Amino acid sequence: MKFPSYFLSIFSFSILLTFGISSCKPVPQKSVFTQKLYKDSGLSKDDLQRVQFFIDRDIVIYRVLNSSDSRVEGGKITIRGGENVEEIVIKRGTKGALVYMPKDDRLGISFDATSDDKYLMFGPNPKNYNRYSLLATEWQNGIGTVTYGDAKWKTISGNAYAALLVDLSNYRKTEVNTQVPKGREVR
Repeated sequence: MKFPSYFLSIFSFSILLTFGISSCKPVPQKSVFTQKLYKDSGLSKDDLQRVQFFIDRDIVIYRVLNSSDSRVEGGKITIRGGENVEEIVIKRGTKGALVYMPKDDRLGISFDATSDDKYLMFGPNPKNYNRYSLLATEWQNGIGTVTYGDAKWKTISGNAYAALLVDLSNYRKTEVNTQVPKGREVR
């Protein structure tokens, strides 16, 4: 029996597609890191230091530079209202790691590969469904103050909703240990 050439092409393509799909790595399932997830997972501080965190939206922090602040390391300088402003943008999806944990519900996450001192604090925010969100030392007139490195920076109030994400692709894998009793006879 002879098959038409288009049938062999379709058959070959479907085999290649099957092998191609089966050899793909699973896509990471990023989920919001919440207080419930943290408590339910039972993760210790050491465990959290091995968790890869991500940020769910852009965070912009800025500070006004005085004439004595001539050195700029990680940001860009813009001029706003006649003032020199240094700005750091942490883009959505940027990877972060736990570098500091002053309390059980406070995480110092660094997105900077060059320094453990450059981190932002995150904690559960009841106004954001207890997601681990950006924390500021104070909020005044829609502007928050955060510490980053050895300096105080400002951020807009919308950044208070910037939340941490984690990859849950391995978290929900359930290990099942099944036992089947053989039964018991009456003696």
